[in-house]
Amino acid sequence: MTSRLPGCSLLLCAALSALSPLESVTAQAPSGWRKLAITGTVVPANFLQRGKILAYRDGTALRVYSALTRSFAVTTASAAATIRYANDVLVVVDGTRFSAFASYTGQFATLNLGANAQLVNPPSQGNDSIFLALDGTDLWSFSGFFGTWQRITVAASAQIAVQRHVAVVADGTRALGLSAFHDTWQQLTLTSAATMVAADGTVGVLASSGQVHGFSALRNGWSSNVAPSAAALLTTNDDLAVWSDGTVHLGFSGLRGTFASQVLAGAQATQSSEQVAFVQATNGIAFYSPVTASWTTLPLTGTASVTTAGSLAMVVEAGRVSGFSALRGAVVSRAFVSTRTGNSGIVGLALDNLNRGALFSAQTGTWTDLPSNQTGAPQIATNGALVPVAGGVAAYSARDGKFHPITTGTAPILHAQDGSAILAVEDTGSLRVFEPRRAAWLEVKTSGQPLQVTWWRTAMVAIDGMTAFGYGAFHGRIEALALGAAPIDVNCGSESGRVATANTIAAFTALPILSTPWQTPEFRRTFAAGADLDLHLGVVPSTAQVYMAVAVTPSGANIAGLGEVFLDGPYVLPLVLSIDARTAVGHTRLPIPEVPGFPGAELFLQALVLPVSGQPFVTELASVYVR
Repeated sequence: MTSRLPGCSLLLCAALSALSPLESVTAQAPSGWRKLAITGTVVPANFLQRGKILAYRDGTALRVYSALTRSFAVTTASAAATIRYANDVLVVVDGTRFSAFASYTGQFATLNLGANAQLVNPPSQGNDSIFLALDGTDLWSFSGFFGTWQRITVAASAQIAVQRHVAVVADGTRALGLSAFHDTWQQLTLTSAATMVAADGTVGVLASSGQVHGFSALRNGWSSNVAPSAAALLTTNDDLAVWSDGTVHLGFSGLRGTFASQVLAGAQATQSSEQVAFVQATNGIAFYSPVTASWTTLPLTGTASVTTAGSLAMVVEAGRVSGFSALRGAVVSRAFVSTRTGNSGIVGLALDNLNRGALFSAQTGTWTDLPSNQTGAPQIATNGALVPVAGGVAAYSARDGKFHPITTGTAPILHAQDGSAILAVEDTGSLRVFEPRRAAWLEVKTSGQPLQVTWWRTAMVAIDGMTAFGYGAFHGRIEALALGAAPIDVNCGSESGRVATANTIAAFTALPILSTPWQTPEFRRTFAAGADLDLHLGVVPSTAQVYMAVAVTPSGANIAGLGEVFLDGPYVLPLVLSIDARTAVGHTRLPIPEVPGFPGAELFLQALVLPVSGQPFVTELASVYVR
């Protein structure tokens, strides 16, 4: 009988019961780095990178890397080819050939269309996960989450809108909505032809004869509502759509798939960020949250300035500062004379003229005073902040609203910014990164020379001579790579990093092997309970047992032959993921009920992977924040 260890009892027992003969074997988890040798000399100008996708034009060969599968694929692209790329999709249009690459499969799928076929997506849109190609009356769609082309037939007069994760078609009295997360067209029958269509993020909208209709990418369905007045203006932004005529304000949520209205007379034009819309009048502000699909009001007695970003609005009045959390649908105020504010989308900052003040977390809905031993101005990130304190640096976590200090030398260099989820400290002889999910500081030793640190969103690469260190906010580990030569190019996309030497490309993933598309608070995409949670297992042909818990341990337990386990029970029974024969990527959906206890919880996941070839291993920590 296998003994149990605290902090990882069920996963440990299950793993060792099945695999006890392998206890002495070194874990074979694939590296977060992937090298590709290039014939000739690497030309930095030939790179294309965004999100999970990294591409390199190597003559007529286009080599494309996926951070989810940690692999390169190749296709041809002539000098005349048009290449469009986004976070999860890359499309090559070369004459009549349309070749699309999906980050979630790591493969290309190719169509041969007519001479007049064209992409519908405007060139200005760089974050779409759906691409549409129109060939006469054939409308082809490609989702970066599924990797296959689908065809529907539409009239020449059809109205088409596509942006990020949604496509909407109005074709006479037929309305169609497509979610990148589901990849199936959903039909709605209208009483009359649509007068307008729009798409943005997870939201699709159209209007027809006294009604407005909303399509939710997360719920994969349509909802309808009585149209607002003819004077109402429409604002869309990622997860929300708001109609406002200055008095009546109607919101639609792409996460919940429902409408909600609010009355506030004398309001100015709607302003918004990805998850906050607000209308402001002299006597108050009305905030709309697509996460809760509700309105919240803040009474005003005087002048107020409002800044929005992501899931957070910061309001400054005379003697009062307030934070509105779209994640919680609530405003929290405190008495404070603020001379400067900051807003990362999750973390808010209010300072006085002495750089004293407090931080606000949209995740917890609480204000936290800055440490009493603070010695410098905070640097905020999407998931926390770094604060210089006497003798070191304190990391603030948006998850728990607490500070987690470390001791440093006299001149640490802080690496953080309000658009990214990297909280790193460069010190003499070391690089440390705060991992908020485990409330743990990670550390690697360095040469002591100044590092070249590059980061964006959730990915970071640090160069120390001819060694590269990669870190991903979802990957949760610092991994070293011996380059073998001096780097000539370093860059990060939102979920991938790259380092090039004269003849080699090294790609790094910011993702764990087991991952989910839902990334709040580190990045975009908030998961709302009542929908299906997608889980993807990339990298190696295998089957896997997925375990889930609602807590983790900071340091984890190192299981011989398998790797580190961070889950802290209780656990649900394991899910079994099998590989897809076409893509070698595992995928399953787990329904998350909309019941008390789930909203506000963070679910943590790790998988025991049983490769077709090679030794079993435990994946890095994955997580999803549920609202």
